[in-house]
Amino acid sequence: MCEQVATLVALDPRHVRHTVAEYLPPTETAHGRFPDVYVEWEGFGAFAVEFQMSSTFQMEISALWKHYEREGIPLLWIPFGIDTPTQLQHSFLAVIRRHRGNAFILDPAAV
Repeated sequence: MCEQVATLVALDPRHVRHTVAEYLPPTETAHGRFPDVYVEWEGFGAFAVEFQMSSTFQMEISALWKHYEREGIPLLWIPFGIDTPTQLQHSFLAVIRRHRGNAFILDPAAV
C-alpha cells in the first residue's frame, strides 16, 4: 500500500519528492518518526501518510498526531482493510473520531 500511494503522489505535477518508511528526523523533539509515506508538494509543503492496518492504542494514535503537529507536518490517515458493513475495530474508530478531516479510505475504486 505504501508503494501504491508513493506511485500515486508521484503522478502529481507538484510532486517534489517522497520517501517510504524512512526515518524523518525531528526538529522539535528528541525523537523522529518513520512515516509510512512522506511526500513534499510544491506550493503545499510536506505531508505524512500513515496507514491504520492493525489494532493500535489511542495513546499511539494521539502521539503520532501530536508529533506531526509539532513538526508542522499535516498527517493523513488511511485506514486499510475497513469493511464498512461490519463493526469497525476500536483503533479505526479512534483514528476516524480524532482525525475526521484527514482520514481517507483507499480502495480499488479510489486508486
